[in-house]
Amino acid sequence: MADRNETSEAVSQRINATKEATEALAETTSTVESELIERIASLREQLADLARQVEAFAQDQLTEARDLAAEVGNAGADVARRAGRRTASAARAVRDDPIPVVVALGVLALLTAFFVARRQEQHEFRPSRR
Repeated sequence: MADRNETSEAVSQRINATKEATEALAETTSTVESELIERIASLREQLADLARQVEAFAQDQLTEARDLAAEVGNAGADVARRAGRRTASAARAVRDDPIPVVVALGVLALLTAFFVARRQEQHEFRPSRR
């Protein structure tokens, strides 16, 4: 009977130890759960802040891009105006005196023909490298 009492006592001690461990585990689980909830809330706040910063940065970049596009458009219009004036001036000069343009085009045609003929001669007499 003494063995039985000792066995009952050992079982009782194990049950108490298990209860204590279960309570400690429940307490730890509760603490971990609370910490996780706090961390998740903190991460949500950080993500919201980051999203606001990214949105502000994107807005700034968009504004800068629009300003740049406007500047480029204005510069392009100015260049087109100047080119139009010069083209009109050149057309008037050709209309008034076409001989210099005809001579320049003739010289250009002769030079082009000379270089093309020379290039063809070089290719015809070049031995193959096979």
